[in-house]
Amino acid sequence: MAVDYSIYSSTSTGFDTTGLIDRSKLPAVYDAIWNKKIGEIVGPIYISDMDLWIVAKLLGRENPRLLTLDEATPMIVERLKTLKADEVIVKFLAQLRQKIGVSVDEQELKHLELPAPVKS
Repeated sequence: MAVDYSIYSSTSTGFDTTGLIDRSKLPAVYDAIWNKKIGEIVGPIYISDMDLWIVAKLLGRENPRLLTLDEATPMIVERLKTLKADEVIVKFLAQLRQKIGVSVDEQELKHLELPAPVKS
């Protein structure tokens, strides 16, 4: 059911807790699946700050190992690019808001109903 109805790509690739997705990103999922046996399902787990429900199934385990710098470099570069892009976008939006006088009404924002995600 999760594979059929999820909008997230991890449903097809599996959820990785080997370090590509570290504990700080989704600690509730990480902690819930950590002591499970292969084949066990955990969830549903609600991630409130993302307004997201997750059901996960442990498909397998790999023995963790330290990566060589050559192996880790592509992942490090991509992560740094993502962080830099996020930083640039946040600064750009702040500049736009200041320049054209946009403000956010936090109370009204809480009442905003967003449309359901569109499946592609």
